[in-house]
Amino acid sequence: MTRYLTEDQLKTNLRLGRTVEQWLGASQEENYIVLRWVSIEKEAG
Repeated sequence: MTRYLTEDQLKTNLRLGRTVEQWLGASQEENYIVLRWVSIEKEAG
């Protein structure tokens, strides 16, 4: 199941202190696998 957040949902989650994460995929390099993942969170302060 794929789930996408709208821009408003993203902003609301961040405002509430929740971390928003997204799997971007994987790729094979010569001797290793690269995992791409992004994590966004609100800065403290």
